[in-house]
Amino acid sequence: MTISKVRVLMTAYLAVFTLVSAVVFVGCTTAETEVVEVIKEVVVEKEVVKEVEVPGATVIKEVVKEVEVPGATVIKEVVKEVEIPVTQVVDLDPGKLVIYSGRKESLIGNIVTQFEEVTGIEIEVKWGKTFPMATMIIEEGANSPADVYIAQDPGGLGFLSNAGRLHTLDSDITDRVVDWAKPDDNSWIGLSGRSRVLVHTQGMADLPVTLKDLTDPKWKGKLGWAPTNSSFQTMITGMRQMWGEAETRQWLEDMLLNEPIIYPKNTPQVAAAAAEEISIGLVNHYYLHRFMAEEGTTF
Repeated sequence: MTISKVRVLMTAYLAVFTLVSAVVFVGCTTAETEVVEVIKEVVVEKEVVKEVEVPGATVIKEVVKEVEVPGATVIKEVVKEVEIPVTQVVDLDPGKLVIYSGRKESLIGNIVTQFEEVTGIEIEVKWGKTFPMATMIIEEGANSPADVYIAQDPGGLGFLSNAGRLHTLDSDITDRVVDWAKPDDNSWIGLSGRSRVLVHTQGMADLPVTLKDLTDPKWKGKLGWAPTNSSFQTMITGMRQMWGEAETRQWLEDMLLNEPIIYPKNTPQVAAAAAEEISIGLVNHYYLHRFMAEEGTTF
């Protein structure tokens, strides 16, 4: 006579999923198995043990014992493990989010602080310029601590995307953004936008309609631009995408023939147009409004 004991062991599974973006989601589930103990006293003539792996890490064990009984009667005993899933919510440390920002702290610092207060997630920001930040991410490679990259313009984003350093964003994020503010691969999205406009002196009746109109010789010595400014360079990047390399280069060469006056940035062009030092300047749309807020609407 032999005594056979079959025990079903407990199994537990833990999974944590974290999405680091504007919002961090954390979750935890566990699965527990009920313990069943069966004790039988039988005369063992033959024993067959089968173990079957089932997707999802569940293991089903089947134990079959055959006992010869006078009169050729066969008694079969079958014991199977049954896994009972149990869901349990566990509070987890939200952790820390590392941001590399090409945008100034004075512009988005309050948003970062507000995100910390709402989510309870600690934020560490490395502030700098768009392309130096992007280059740093490339140089750091897989060891980069950056979770999120914020750029001042699409150029830095495209640079990292082409280098394969950006993850594809979920559709619940990208679906909220208009098509022109995201690439086909959904590797980034636009958070804010600005327009490039022409600021001009008052009383001008014959205004240019397109950028190509600025190459007309009649504007020679009357134009202003800031070629070293990042906004101007972003505009050129957009022109290269829309017009192509050759057409954009030709526009730049034709503009140089008109001897534009060079300024370090946008604001001095607005002041120069107001003082009639130039007729037209290439600036962002909000610089005129900023100037009017400081100088008044009748400057």
